[in-house]
Amino acid sequence: MLTQTWKTSERKYRVREARDCAIPTADGTKLNSYVYRPDAEGKFPVILGVCAYSLEDQIAPIMPVGAGGIRGHMEAGDPNFYVVRGYVHVIVNVRGTGKSEGFYDFPALKKSETSTTPSNGWPNRNGVTARSACSARRISQ
Repeated sequence: MLTQTWKTSERKYRVREARDCAIPTADGTKLNSYVYRPDAEGKFPVILGVCAYSLEDQIAPIMPVGAGGIRGHMEAGDPNFYVVRGYVHVIVNVRGTGKSEGFYDFPALKKSETSTTPSNGWPNRNGVTARSACSARRISQ
């Protein structure tokens, strides 16, 4: 990936932010999320970052020195990196964490949250959704 010819896509967009958006799951539980999208008309692929930690911490500016230790809980990715390149980036708390409704049941996460793709009804979604997860969320997948 990091070869002499590899490069990231062009930065073309400004970032539009919406915090504390409620996303309903199939059973009606509302999950709290932060939604970052390009400040432009059109449809864009969605990157869904799911975490059990503070959403505010997920977007803290960091220098690229890797994950682990003090940054181990920062697992959703950087919306400023993705959105300027044409992706919608949604960071959502699993049920029972942060401002999300419901009960946090670690073993049940795979069954409940991974079977729900909340971006299906979004008008600016182009039909492509990728998920980003590590730490506790990664273990459950």
